[in-house]
Amino acid sequence: MQQIWICSKCPEQAPIMVLDRFRAALAVENDATRAAHLLADNLLGQGSGGTVGFLYATDRLKSDLAPIVDILSQRTRVPNWVGTFGFGGYRRQSGCVQ
Repeated sequence: MQQIWICSKCPEQAPIMVLDRFRAALAVENDATRAAHLLADNLLGQGSGGTVGFLYATDRLKSDLAPIVDILSQRTRVPNWVGTFGFGGYRRQSGCVQ
């Protein structure tokens, strides 16, 4: 499984989170395509495998979720993705808030 955060308005890109059983990444980008490729690069740098990915995005990227999932599916070879968008994101370590 993979956990991913996309934050469209953060002061800087936070470091990748690495958990024991999950790969995780954060991309701070207003451009959905760049964000998806950054996420894929970060996830691939942590290994491979998995059958389900989780995607959380800010509401500013909600219209781009399908292309983001397409890029992530193709690049990571993870076939199934679930997730949602919200009106902001928060990650304690980086203080990423919209």
